[in-house]
Amino acid sequence: VNVAIWSDTIQNMVKQKQYVQKLKAGTGFRHFLFSGGGNDVLGSIGEFVLPRRPGDTNSSPANAASYVKAEFTARVGKVIGLYGTMLKDVRKVSTATVYVHGYANAVPKKNGPYLGERLEALGFDPATVGPLCKSIVKHMVDKFNTKLEEFANSNAGVVYVDLRPHVGAYDWHTDEIHPKASGATKIAAEFAAKIAAVPVI
Repeated sequence: VNVAIWSDTIQNMVKQKQYVQKLKAGTGFRHFLFSGGGNDVLGSIGEFVLPRRPGDTNSSPANAASYVKAEFTARVGKVIGLYGTMLKDVRKVSTATVYVHGYANAVPKKNGPYLGERLEALGFDPATVGPLCKSIVKHMVDKFNTKLEEFANSNAGVVYVDLRPHVGAYDWHTDEIHPKASGATKIAAEFAAKIAAVPVI
């Protein structure tokens, strides 16, 4: 049963609560996959990255982190808070295991609609400073994954799925933040493995 909507944000998912209606109406649901984050964490990348310093090509993790504004930490905190609201909603109507996943390391492309164009507007051209662009995205994705894993570990019946090791540079669709078939296949396999590992009660 799929209630996902293209380009939806976690804030809107939690506001609309379509998942509650489905869980309440269905019987025997044992697994609930909650998928989001791309639009919330990377879709607004232009708001959270400082302009490139002239001549800077240093793609080290520390240098990449220096470009990400403190406001991004607040954004991630808000998103994790919404995950908490989602979990409370679910627990009112279901005991299903909840699966959450962080984002994988998307690759900014020249003129890319979600990442490339917004980074270029800040002086980061993926064609000339690609490693630095990828390093900035990686830092943001890692921060989201860290907080989401902490959320899962602190709540019973929640399973965190780390997609970063499974989605490679060539597994992304041309829109930059969605996987193409090869990436989707790898993601599905990882979810299947996590689901199979949950004991049947």
